Amino acid sequence: MRGVRPLAVALLLAGCGRRERTPDSLATATPIKHLVVVFQENVSFDHYFGTYPVAANPPGEPAFHAAQLTPAVNGLTDSLLRRNPNFTNRENGTDASEPFRLDRTQAATADQSHDYTEEELAYDGGRADLFPKYTGAGLGGGTTAFFTPAVVMGYYDGNTVTALWNYAQHFAMSDNAYSDDYGPSAPGAISLVAGQTNGWVAAKAADST
Repeated sequence: MRGVRPLAVALLLAGCGRRERTPDSLATATPIKHLVVVFQENVSFDHYFGTYPVAANPPGEPAFHAAQLTPAVNGLTDSLLRRNPNFTNRENGTDASEPFRLDRTQAATADQSHDYTEEELAYDGGRADLFPKYTGAGLGGGTTAFFTPAVVMGYYDGNTVTALWNYAQHFAMSDNAYSDDYGPSAPGAISLVAGQTNGWVAAKAADST
């Protein structure tokens, strides 16, 4: 996914009957009348849902307990959490190989680098193990932990992004959806909706305040 921006919503309406007809009156092969896709750019699935549906539930944070029979996502297994094969950035003293939990005091993180070349290098021919090296440094500079290669390995759980985890209890998630485009933001969003980016032209938006 691409740019840390407000959540983008793509609303695809199934069936284009006359205006006076309501969605419930349309004849469809399934009960589904609308498909709403919600995604955040430049943030990985694992950043929000890597350990879903199991939250740490530390004292003092909103607890999350999943409903019975909630399926686990294709996310951070014990092996990935404890023995992650990612690149380790030791030249500057930062071990960014292991995923780590972000708590409620760390809700604001820097945007990862999302340029085309950096993303392609990070993907490393399909191994996807060089993100700390090439995309982990937050945009905008700074010296805190949120502006280091380590932040790209950080993840939240249901105690911090409680609303998102509650949404997931009622709607479908795409834990195996991957974009076929490398940055920047616009082609990634177009590809999500259209399935391709052939012929798209970037237009300079009017300046606004």
